[in-house]
Amino acid sequence: MLKLVTYLHENGMGYRKIAKWMNENGIKTERGKTFSNSSIHSVLKRYKERVELIETVREVKFEKEIVNFQNIKYSSLGLCLKKFYFEIKKMHLG
Repeated sequence: MLKLVTYLHENGMGYRKIAKWMNENGIKTERGKTFSNSSIHSVLKRYKERVELIETVREVKFEKEIVNFQNIKYSSLGLCLKKFYFEIKKMHLG
């Protein structure tokens, strides 16, 4: 549904026209309701916010490792920190 809404909006349709088109074609919201211009606006706004967040995270540069995890004992906190470190490293490396 997001791809359809963004496609229609990028090709010149306004929020009201998109909502009317979706309702006429029997497309419902995730909660099974009809679309309104404000619901179309919210879908596009959340999409834009997600795109901006992803771009912001991609631009983050880690200058150096924050902590040396080789010396952390295998306590529950140590395991959580080690897991977090590898998840961040994986995100950073792509």
